[in-house]
Formats: sequence, structure tokens, C-alpha cells
Amino acid sequence: MLQCWLSVSAGHARQGFKLFTCGFCAAGTYDLRICCNGVLSGLVTVTGICGFVDPWAAAVCGLIAGVAYPITSHCLLKAGIDDPLDSSAVHLVNGVLGELLLSFLAKPDHVQMLTGSVCGGIFYTKSGWLQLGMQMLGISLTLVFGGLAALLMFAVLRHLRLLRVDQMTELAGIDNIEHGGPAYPEFGGHQLNGMGSGNGHPR
Repeated sequence: MLQCWLSVSAGHARQGFKLFTCGFCAAGTYDLRICCNGVLSGLVTVTGICGFVDPWAAAVCGLIAGVAYPITSHCLLKAGIDDPLDSSAVHLVNGVLGELLLSFLAKPDHVQMLTGSVCGGIFYTKSGWLQLGMQMLGISLTLVFGGLAALLMFAVLRHLRLLRVDQMTELAGIDNIEHGGPAYPEFGGHQLNGMGSGNGHPR
């Protein structure tokens, strides 16, 4: 338990601090969004593998995630993909990254203690290459299943005309319509007079 706690803490703390500092160096201001997404990226990368790696390895995973997150976010922006919360960069990319890094950094002692199997990462044993193949297979199956399920769900929503809100709601902001106020009032976003919450309908 202590090792898991140390590994998770080492991964997300280093990631958040790194991006918080890099964001200040690049823009001259502290960006809390980047810092929080950095912490989340470290958690996503390390949490699933924390029982199988040493704390130093978790810290390395956090540093690698710190490079993967901003690069992926930038690439999505350049590609014109709308992901305002950076969910894909944080969860998808770093989740895959964590699964792949496990194949390199899993310590045989930890694996045997938790699963009873004698195997480890590539940096420790030759069987790590087999583990890498299994991890890649698992990632591929998960992406295929998740992608098909998402396509099916979006197709049904589109058929039922529930995929997008109406133009009035979009202009006013769905947070104003559904939740009675702006989610980010400090930004002073565009609002329509007389709009508010009324059981999901404009007043």
C-alpha cells in the first residue's frame, strides 16, 4: 500500500509541477488549467500500474506523460479537433502510455507478489517483450470496442436528434439553460438576456 501511494504521488506531483513551471516559462503567467491537467495526466499514467513499478519508475512515467500531454493537446488543436477540456490528451493518450510503460518498468518482485506470476518489464526480463505484445493487444481491443460503442451511441443520438442542442441554447450556453448560470462567470462569456434555467427550457 505504501509503495502504491508513493508511486502515484511521485507520478502526478512531478507531472503537475513540471507543466506548471514550463507554462510559466513559456507564457509568463501561471496557468492553473495546464497544472491540473498535468496532475491528471500523471495520475492517469501511473494509477493503473502503481503496484507493479518502483516510485522512481512512477516518477519517470510522470515526466514522460508531462511531454506527451502538451504535444498531444497541440496536435489536436492543429488538426481542428474540438476538445476544450483536453480529455483525449489527458485520458486516452496517457492511459495508453501507462499501459505501454508497464511493459518496460514492471518489477518482477512486485508482479510476483501481486499476481503470483514470474514476469517483469523489458528492463528486467526477456519476457517483457511478450508482456509488451499483450499490452498492445489489450490496448487495441479496448480502442476497437470503445470506438464501436461510441459510434453506435452517437448514431442513435443523431437519429433521435439529441446529438446537438438547439441554436438558442448553444448561443446562451448550455450551462445557463440547464444549470441556471454560467460555468465560468469570470470569463464573461456571451449570454442572452432573459435566459436561465427552467427545467431545461429557456425562460
